[in-house]
Formats: sequence, structure tokens, C-alpha cells
Amino acid sequence: MLKNFLIFILFLILIIFQTTFLVHISIFGIVPNLIFGFIFLYAFFEASGDIKSFWYAIVGGVLLDIFSGYFFGFWVILLLGIVLLVKFVIKSYVRPPILQR
Repeated sequence: MLKNFLIFILFLILIIFQTTFLVHISIFGIVPNLIFGFIFLYAFFEASGDIKSFWYAIVGGVLLDIFSGYFFGFWVILLLGIVLLVKFVIKSYVRPPILQR
């Protein structure tokens, strides 16, 4: 419970930082999206049976939708698609290490 609350606070800090400071810093016209990167990395390093990354994608997507100019639900759909893609690729193409003696 405390971990989920801390991740929510981290989302708020990242979004405030992204919408106030990073708007002025663009790399070849592209502004970095911190929530997108966090969700991608969390889904990549999460255990295979865990589904917290889906919930974090929903919460992060709603927060991004609140602060963006796109239609409501755009970021939720995009982040959930990224989590599904990462989980599919890991499940299909990454083999867990075999313990050797």
C-alpha cells in the first residue's frame, strides 16, 4: 500500500516536472515523456505474473490526460498498449535463465 502511494507521488512529481520544466527543453523538437519511460521500465523489469504495471499505466495515463491537450483516454490507451506489448515480447521471446549446478 505504501509503495503504491509513493509511486503515485512519484507520478505527480514527474508530471509536474515534465509540464513545467521539460517543456522548455526539447531534443530535436521532441519533449521527453518521463511517465512513458517509467511505465516502460517498470513493465520490463516486473515479474511475469504481476499486473501492477497495468494499474500504473492507467493511473499515469489519467494523470497525463489531465495535463495534456489530447482527447481524454489517449494516454491511458497508449500506455496500456505499451505494457501489453512489453509483456508479450518478454513472454514470447525471453527465456528465463536455467539454474545450473
